[in-house]
Amino acid sequence: MRLQTKLMAAIGMIFFLSFAVVEFFDYRQIRRDVQRDMYAEAKVLHDFIMATRFVYQRQFLESGLELDENTLGFLPGHALPRIVRHFEQWNNSGLTFNNVSDRPRNPVNRADGIEKEAIRFFKENPTAEEWMDTYHSEEGQRFFQYSTPLWIDSYCLNCHSREGEASPTLRDYYDTDLDYEMEDLAGILSIKLPASILEQRVARQMKQNFFTHLGLFALTFLSISFFLKRFVLRPMEHLKSATTAWEGGDYSVRAAIAGKDEMADISQAFDTMARAVADREESVLRERGFLQSVIDGIADPIMVIDTEFRVLLMNAAAGRDSADLMTEEERLCHRFSHHSDAPCTGEDHPCPLREVLRTGRSVTVVHRHHHQGEERIVELVASPLWRGDGSLLGIIEASRDITARVEAEAKVRESERRLKHLAHHDPLTGLPNRLLFKDRLEHALERARRSGRSLALMFLDLDCFKHFNDSLGHEAGDRILREVAERLNASVREADTVARIGGDEFVIILEEMHDSDEARAVAAKIQKSLLPPVVLGDAEDDAELHITTSIGIAVYPTDGQTAETLMIHADTAMYGAKDCGRDTFKFYS
Repeated sequence: MRLQTKLMAAIGMIFFLSFAVVEFFDYRQIRRDVQRDMYAEAKVLHDFIMATRFVYQRQFLESGLELDENTLGFLPGHALPRIVRHFEQWNNSGLTFNNVSDRPRNPVNRADGIEKEAIRFFKENPTAEEWMDTYHSEEGQRFFQYSTPLWIDSYCLNCHSREGEASPTLRDYYDTDLDYEMEDLAGILSIKLPASILEQRVARQMKQNFFTHLGLFALTFLSISFFLKRFVLRPMEHLKSATTAWEGGDYSVRAAIAGKDEMADISQAFDTMARAVADREESVLRERGFLQSVIDGIADPIMVIDTEFRVLLMNAAAGRDSADLMTEEERLCHRFSHHSDAPCTGEDHPCPLREVLRTGRSVTVVHRHHHQGEERIVELVASPLWRGDGSLLGIIEASRDITARVEAEAKVRESERRLKHLAHHDPLTGLPNRLLFKDRLEHALERARRSGRSLALMFLDLDCFKHFNDSLGHEAGDRILREVAERLNASVREADTVARIGGDEFVIILEEMHDSDEARAVAAKIQKSLLPPVVLGDAEDDAELHITTSIGIAVYPTDGQTAETLMIHADTAMYGAKDCGRDTFKFYS
């Protein structure tokens, strides 16, 4: 969008909003003024009615006319309703008035709902002089209700007297007396003003003001637009043409805006800047060429990256595989290294730029990059690059392929892991050997001492294994040992330890026991697991061997409190099981 369009749109929007605000507050003010005028008119009408009512009433009382059926219509309670009916014939605005009560002698003067509400207000607030509110009629029309109280005075008791004291005419004409006393609330003078009168007056005034304001705003808008275009937009067009030429590298073009105002000063400043930029660009190109030749001589890839991940500079090694990334928008570091649209993230793949931004120091990270279709492990060393004012321009990132070194280190670690495993595990069954077993037993005893729980040590010796091994060969014996190891592991919990300590001897550590019955249950489970025969070979006619074991059990702390003691007692219990006929288990105590 052009600047002229933006300015016109902005000014237009400001004028529109200003016009809307002016109209809004003007509407509110007009509405308040008209409502105040209607209140004043209601007050004037009230004063006129009260004055007429008072003079009319006093004249009747002082005339000496006797109250009878012919003179009854002179009373305010009868005369005012008749005046209202004739008033409505002369005036069709909807305005009505009457003196009403919640207990009138004349049924015509009975108060409606909103009038009863006003009567309740004056009874609760006897010092109040007026009451005004809005309401909606049954037809949905909105009205302003203006009311003033009518208090009983001495002359009022001539008609509104105690029960039995009213004149014979009133008693004959009405069925009930009102039984009022001095200073009682007889009723209210009710004036109903249709809200449509207010709306009509507001609409007329708003229409008049709207067109006046609209004309003033339009004239002001056109004047501002003219001066803006003449003294701002046209000079800026000259500046734009000049800067466009400078952007293309033609610094010989000059803005040349005539005059002595600020726009002319800006034009001269731009021209001076163009000359300075042309000189500086030539110097920068020379320095950049020298720097590029220096870093191109480095074998490792090097990139200079700004804080927005843009590659500002790279050597030949870094750009060797990036010939397809030609535009400035595509010269992003993560595109070069990972062919990704998003920067590196996560603890396992940290972004060196973000680490430098966070710490302000040099960092070293390891990434997996793609090079010639292969994934390579690259070590990145990123150092901060500071501007002259101390702010961070970006980083200088040097990378080195360490794939061969990492693979060699991985092979060494794997060899160490295997050697460590062989040092602590039985190579035939994969179970912990005697060395690892002793270490685990010591730790298990320490945990048992802290928790106060029991621990069981089971010593197992396969029955007749030597016979099977000698008669069937060592290969068969090895298969028996592996099969037994698998079944023992399956018979205990994951937290328990099964170890082979030599020949056909196995030991099991049962931790976190509540009583010896748990060890008894595990021993029974082991015997049950050995019931299925061990099949030697894969053919259907291969030999099946039934393997049994004798188990000795020693319980901590009953049968000993040290690893050595428990081993001796479990071994003793195992021989006791063999003496009992094999294929059974026996506790030391």
